[in-house]
Amino acid sequence: MEEKLKENEHFKRRSETVTKPVVQGSERSEYVMEGDTEKISEKIDAYTIMQQLIEWGQQGLAEEGNLREFSMNVRDGVFRALKDDGRQSSKGLMPENPWLFEKPNSVAGFNDSNKLYEAQKEIGGLIKRSQILRVADEEKERELKILREADKEKDREIKILQKENKRLMNAMTEKDAQLGKREKNRVYNEKKYNDLEGSVRKFQERVESQSIKITKMQTETDGLRGNLVEAKNQLKNAREESANAKRKQAAAEKRCEAHKRSLVDAEKTRLDDQAIHASCLQNMEEAHEGIIQRKCDEVEGLRKRIEEKETMD
Repeated sequence: MEEKLKENEHFKRRSETVTKPVVQGSERSEYVMEGDTEKISEKIDAYTIMQQLIEWGQQGLAEEGNLREFSMNVRDGVFRALKDDGRQSSKGLMPENPWLFEKPNSVAGFNDSNKLYEAQKEIGGLIKRSQILRVADEEKERELKILREADKEKDREIKILQKENKRLMNAMTEKDAQLGKREKNRVYNEKKYNDLEGSVRKFQERVESQSIKITKMQTETDGLRGNLVEAKNQLKNAREESANAKRKQAAAEKRCEAHKRSLVDAEKTRLDDQAIHASCLQNMEEAHEGIIQRKCDEVEGLRKRIEEKETMD
């Protein structure tokens, strides 16, 4: 059986057209070897028939077209083939086995005919199996082609994914570089913010110090205002005393003139003090100490004049 399969495969490879009629067409389902009414004279086994089929395939009996069916007249030694396009061809068989065409004996021919029929059936089955295997191989080849196309598609998808991955990696690298720059800018801005915060803190301290100084100056100014009020009260008392001192009118007139001048000076001084105070509030950082000293000197001079007047009275 293994030898038959080997020969069958060899025949299939060497002459593919001979094996196709087994499954093609509805006229034949197996090989047909037709003879006359007389029986074959010699023993014919399946191996011998397969060898003859291989020889026919090697001789090109089925060239240029697929066979639909073929027949073999064993008595006449003629091979007849019907092709797919309707053409017929016939050739004489090989003379190497002349015993195939001898007149058969009655009993031996009957037995050989049975063996030939069995061999035909076995050959047909083997060829059918070969054709089924070939169809299965074609199906597997189509599946393999589909798988190859799928592999190619997968390879294309992998290449696309690799390109996308490369693009994403480049984008991530660029993002990392941007994040590094942003981190550097953040550190620089934080340092700059800390410096500005320190400067603002120092400026606030200076403002608070200046506010303390302004408060102190306002306290001193309030003291000076109190002194001025006291001086006004003293001037009022002096006027009352001068009004009561009619007996000393002549001397009092002189003193009144002097006192009037002093009052004018005092009023002028007061107005100047107000102007100085307004100017002091606007520019107290520049000249508050000198203004206070000058005010003190003026007040002291005013007191001395008042004391001199009182002494003169």
